[in-house]
Parts: sequence; C-alpha cells; structure tokens
Amino acid sequence: DTPADNKFIADSYPIMKKYVEVYIKEGYINNELKLMKTDYLEHTRDFRKWQAYDLITNVYASQVFYEFSHHEESLGNTEEAARWMELSELLKEGIYENLTAEVNGKKIYAEMIAIDEDNKFYPGMTWVNLAPIAAEWYAIDTEMMKRTFEVYAEEATVYCNGIPMLDACYNMFNGDYADSVGGADFTGTD
Repeated sequence: DTPADNKFIADSYPIMKKYVEVYIKEGYINNELKLMKTDYLEHTRDFRKWQAYDLITNVYASQVFYEFSHHEESLGNTEEAARWMELSELLKEGIYENLTAEVNGKKIYAEMIAIDEDNKFYPGMTWVNLAPIAAEWYAIDTEMMKRTFEVYAEEATVYCNGIPMLDACYNMFNGDYADSVGGADFTGTD
C-alpha cells in the first residue's frame, strides 16, 4: 500500500479489466459448472496443451475477480464491486462443487476437467493441484490443501539418489510417472 503501488494499480487496472472482460463476454464461464475454461492449458501431463476447466485458471480468475471487487469498492463503485464479487464467488462454488475429488478417503483439490476429452475428470496428481497456494487464493480451505498435499506425497513421491521428490505429473489412472520434477529428468533412477 505504497504510493508507487497505488499508482501502478490505478494505471494498470483499466488495462487488466479490459482484458478480463473479453473472457467474460466471449463465454468462457460455464454457468452450469460455475467454472471458467481455458483453451490452452500448457501442461506437463502428456506435454501438450489442453482445453479444460482446470484448477489453476479457476483459482486465479476467482482471485482476480476478488481483487477487482475490492478495487472497485475503494473507488466507490459498489455495483461494479458486487458484480466482480459475484463472479469470484461463482467460481469458488464451481471449484468446490466440480474441482474436488475423494482420493484415498481424503477430499482434495482436483486437477481438471478435460473438455477436449469429453469432459474427462482428472483428480491429479500434478503441480496443478497446488494452484490455490500459488494464487494465494482468498477462499483456500487449508485443511483440504493439506490433504491434497498428503495425497500428492502418498501417490507421487519419487526418489532421485535417495532424495524424495514429487513427480511433476503422476497419472492416477494407470500409475505412470512423468519421470520429471520441475523439468529434471529422472529416467533410469530409483
């Protein structure tokens, strides 16, 4: 909350708002699922781009709408603030209704619904499951996040020279590992 921060926000907010409005006007939010889609999720899963309703897109969009709401409120624009908060809460509901899963008896944040695979549901486990932390999402359920990490560790721990690490892209459907952690190749290691 410095003068430089406030100036940056005042200067950049109209530009950010303009870009975000495009996604809303172009129908990226599915009101039935209460989720925002992405057409090009770059992902280590299969090393391709996905069309999906994914956790990253939705927690970041929810957080952006939340921040926009507070900014509009600070400007005295209560109607606009309410609109942004309504959108943020819509995505929050969609995340908790459609991007959570039960794995190993634990309710966790799920990875995505793959639109380009007839809406196949992916519970995870990849770095996408950790998106609420990265987004510093206001609506994070810390207990669910802890369970998500626990399941990730249970399912996707690999060892490199005896050091435990989380695989970047564990396939819960077939038990395959991506053999990578943060871009490091683990082919041929224990």
